[in-house]
Amino acid sequence: MSSALELLAEDVQRKTMEKIDSNKVGFIDPITIIMIVGIIINVIKLIQECRANKLRGYSSMEASEYLATDVKFQAMNHGWLTRWRLKRVIKKNLSQENYQYYGDALLRSLLEVGPSIDREAVAEAMERE
Repeated sequence: MSSALELLAEDVQRKTMEKIDSNKVGFIDPITIIMIVGIIINVIKLIQECRANKLRGYSSMEASEYLATDVKFQAMNHGWLTRWRLKRVIKKNLSQENYQYYGDALLRSLLEVGPSIDREAVAEAMERE
C-alpha cells in the first residue's frame, strides 16, 4: 500500500501531466516522481522553518495538523511570494531541462493539490526530513 505522501505525489504527477502542452506528450518517469516527493518535503520543511516560533511546545501531531492547515491556506490564498518560493524549491530539485518542461505545470499542480493535503502526508514529510 502506498503512503499518504506517495499518493499525494502521484496526484501531483497526474495533474501535472494534464497541464502539459499536448504537443509535448511525454511521461514522468519514476525518478521524477521521487523528485516530486522531494519537492513536497522541501515545501513542508520551508513552511516548518518559517513557523518555528509558533510550533514550539507543539507535539508532532499538533505541529503536523497546524502545518497542514497552513499549507491549505497558502495554496488557496497564494500570492507572488508563495509562487516565488515554490518556483525556487522546484528549480532546486529539478534539472534545468526538466524545469523548463515541467516547471510551470508542476507549480500549478502543487497549488491545486495543496488544499486537499491531509495531516498524515504532512506528518510523513516531517519524518522524512
